[in-house]
Amino acid sequence: MPRAADNQTNFTAGEIAPRLFGRVDIGKYKNGCELLENGTVLTQGGIYRRSGNRFVLEVKDSSKLTRVKDFEFSTEQAYVIEIGNLYFRFYKNRGRISSAKAISGAANNGSGLIRITATAHGFQTGNTVTVASVAGTTEANGTWVITVIGANTFDLVGSSFSNSYSSGGTATAIVEISTPYTEAQLADLRFTQSADVLYIVHKSHEPMKLIRTSHTAWSLDEIAFQDGPYYDVNLETTTLGLSGTSGSVTVTASAIVGINNGVGFASTDVGRSIRFKDAANNWTWLKITAFTDTTHVTATISGPNASATTATTNWMLGSWS
Repeated sequence: MPRAADNQTNFTAGEIAPRLFGRVDIGKYKNGCELLENGTVLTQGGIYRRSGNRFVLEVKDSSKLTRVKDFEFSTEQAYVIEIGNLYFRFYKNRGRISSAKAISGAANNGSGLIRITATAHGFQTGNTVTVASVAGTTEANGTWVITVIGANTFDLVGSSFSNSYSSGGTATAIVEISTPYTEAQLADLRFTQSADVLYIVHKSHEPMKLIRTSHTAWSLDEIAFQDGPYYDVNLETTTLGLSGTSGSVTVTASAIVGINNGVGFASTDVGRSIRFKDAANNWTWLKITAFTDTTHVTATISGPNASATTATTNWMLGSWS
């Protein structure tokens, strides 16, 4: 029996699951394939071979696991993020991004190290900085790990001051920011981007946002969530009462049942939200600011003022602290 070869005009359905192999009656069957490797489906339907990679520079520490992540604001503003153990670095146009600042002084920091003055340097402690063209204090020239002292000064770790500064010099640092993500956590990071903000989540950390404000200015900040998220409404007999209807108040629990799996409030609850339904059936929300004991915390009412302080079983604890 002769074999028939169908003419497949496009592959826009991509790979289809094995359970669909017999579904010749659906449209995606005709536009799919069993396996697609090293290829990318074009919008027009065809396939082209995937592009290769280019070696740009070695990562900060090749002995540790490192990830890369794209950061694309537009076709002209696209970056690659080097995600390593407790740091991010940034690449653009086949090169690593660095920032150069003019040096206006070099002096003894009081302990024998060289202290560099560079107005609004923007560096962070632990950054690697290359100092060049310093006259007088020529021993400052070279590549150093730095300790930031202030907005305009930093010390060169391991340096030794011996000659008076006379003029000139530049300090060039790889643009790098510190992160809370360890090598073991990198594979579990998840991302979503909106314009110049990349949202990052990991089960062991509060959700963060990476913000780009310029080519060389990046920051990683905690997301300031308002009013939630929360666990389900309390179903226990435990009540929460407030010492006031606005501002900073003391929250008093009648028992520890239903709070942190029956152990009551804890020091780790600082920063956690509480939703509270007052006697007039109006909801407000509070942010815990201090821990006292298992049945007492201090919190600030951030939502509408409570109409009463009466203890109630109608409350919810925030999912995060």
